[in-house]
Amino acid sequence: MQKTFFAFELESEEKIGHLIYEELDIDIRSSISSNTLKELELKKLITKEVSRELNILRDQTIFLIEKRIEPKEIPSNRYWLEISSKFKKIYAAISD
Repeated sequence: MQKTFFAFELESEEKIGHLIYEELDIDIRSSISSNTLKELELKKLITKEVSRELNILRDQTIFLIEKRIEPKEIPSNRYWLEISSKFKKIYAAISD
């Protein structure tokens, strides 16, 4: 049985490391930048509250990425699990 983390299917430590330290690191800095969030807010695609929450989560995620936790520890790390849960909640809220 595969676990999921954020929206990723976790297959191996190597895959976890690649997804977090390569793909997520780049995506979180560009896709959820302050400028992008302001644009989405101006276009009424997200609320001010969601924008604030995403800004905080982006900063927390970057902080964890920069800590370079061992990939095998990420799926059970309390802080990564909290961030993953918060992102899932926001995604569900804006997907409705």
